[in-house]
Amino acid sequence: MSEETLLKEAKKLLWEDRLLHKNWKVRNEANIDLAALCDSITDPKDSRLREFGPLFRKTVADSNVTVQEKALDALIAFLKAADADAGRYAKEVCDAIVGKCLTGRPKTVEKAQAAFMLWVELEAVDVYLDAMEKAIKNKVAKAVVPAIDVMFQALSEFGSKIIPPKRILKMLPELFDHQDQNVRASSKGLTLELCRWIGKDTVKSILFEKMRDTMKATKWSERKEAVAELTKLASTRRIAPGDFTEVSRTLKKLITDVIIVVAVEAIQAIGNLARGLRTHFSVGSSFLLPVLLVNVKTSAKSKVPLVRSLTLNWVTFCIEASNKAVVLEMHKDYVDICMECINDANTDVRDAAFSVLAAIAKSVGKMRLEESLEKLNNLRRKKLSEMITGFGRAAPCCPHCRVQLPFEFLMEMYHQWRLVCSCNQI
Repeated sequence: MSEETLLKEAKKLLWEDRLLHKNWKVRNEANIDLAALCDSITDPKDSRLREFGPLFRKTVADSNVTVQEKALDALIAFLKAADADAGRYAKEVCDAIVGKCLTGRPKTVEKAQAAFMLWVELEAVDVYLDAMEKAIKNKVAKAVVPAIDVMFQALSEFGSKIIPPKRILKMLPELFDHQDQNVRASSKGLTLELCRWIGKDTVKSILFEKMRDTMKATKWSERKEAVAELTKLASTRRIAPGDFTEVSRTLKKLITDVIIVVAVEAIQAIGNLARGLRTHFSVGSSFLLPVLLVNVKTSAKSKVPLVRSLTLNWVTFCIEASNKAVVLEMHKDYVDICMECINDANTDVRDAAFSVLAAIAKSVGKMRLEESLEKLNNLRRKKLSEMITGFGRAAPCCPHCRVQLPFEFLMEMYHQWRLVCSCNQI
């Protein structure tokens, strides 16, 4: 039998027989004819629609990609002609689309997404979201991204009154934990759309809760990835004030993580939070600082000159950023430490020690250093005098955010640093 004859004879068969025929060309033509017929139906109560509805769960799962696309065209035409009564077929059809269409060709994926949107329009929202929950669990990342995109589109077009935000919120933690970068990137867009409809606080609480759980994960790679996500989120120039106590407590534990890359990422996250929150981070800094300074204590004993010099540079910054009352309280301890460092074999360490002494003298007056300076030879005393004379910086502030550091923060910093330096080494 010729192909032309086969197609002609097939038209005499029932719709189900045509759509499931063993010859793909027969199936393809049947879907084209079905789409045209559905387009011609103007009454959503037409009895033929009930006949066609159960057929789509098989046709959209066709193994031939060309036929599959035509089946999706027919489904779209059917959904446009039908009313909410078509929702009775939604579960099986949506499951079939999730299982077979989201990993197909771009055109196939696009038509599958259009079908999902029409199911939402026909009030089959719960079934649609059930299908999305299955889709995001697909092991193939290529199938997850279209599901996220269609959720974004549905929320954007229909709003939070039609699309229940809670259903999508429950999916977010799993999406942000996904190994694929494209999935995580698409999830951010969906998160922003959720924020637009229900506010950022609700979304933030869910994400931070999951992030905290992941930070405590057994696998170090998962901990590192969770902290890295926080580092990115906190990298904005300004962060709205809020309660970051729980996040700070979690970061406090991660600072001492046995995996160095996790600890480094945690410290970077703290730095971003501090820069973004500025003075609103004083509560978190009060219990993060002592742990950070324990690490500085380790650095203080380091045999690496760069570590010693950078530590002294940090002390110089602290002195510049404080007022006279604070420096008066702690300067004696630091003068003794710096006098030892002036004799360091490394030039950078010696220069850094001179900078600390010059900063102290500039703040509280050179007279308070006289007793210690008597131990210096004429050359070193002259160098220090020149540094004090030329030490005329602007009002002390944080170099990143240009905001005056709070008095309580600096006092805590100095008290903790004094404990660190009790070993009398730099």
